Amino acid sequence: MNKEDMIRTYSQDLSGGLENVPVLIENSVPKEAFSNFQYVLESVQGPGCDIDPSAVTLPGCSCRVQSCLPDSCHCLRFGQTYDSKGRLNQQQEDDGFSRPVFECNALCACSESCQNRVVQKWVEVRLGVFSTKDRGLGVEALERLPCGRFVSWLHCL
Repeated sequence: MNKEDMIRTYSQDLSGGLENVPVLIENSVPKEAFSNFQYVLESVQGPGCDIDPSAVTLPGCSCRVQSCLPDSCHCLRFGQTYDSKGRLNQQQEDDGFSRPVFECNALCACSESCQNRVVQKWVEVRLGVFSTKDRGLGVEALERLPCGRFVSWLHCL
């Protein structure tokens, strides 16, 4: 692959301004790739899905603070999930697996700026959508990512 093949140029914002930062589309992606496309900020149940999303939401914490603390928050019962910069702690349990992530949620009494609310935030990393030769469209980060950084949810049909 030569250098010209590796350089991509991006323009239009796929999110239409809905995200904190634009989700850019590579200029070579054909417009018809998005002819039946709608950008959404929340999960949308597909046809035939009968699960009520509120039924699988964890109960909220009763912390009435700016940011929850591991020794007093039910959502952090397995330990602090993120560091002060919102990056996933890379600690493993004795069995070699990472502990589960339980974030504070809409049912919690803590602040929206709680350190234990990362995945539910909007896109904060510059992303680009590009064409692949044989697999349709792909998404890439357009900036360097530190270890443990959450990038985005991706829902595709």
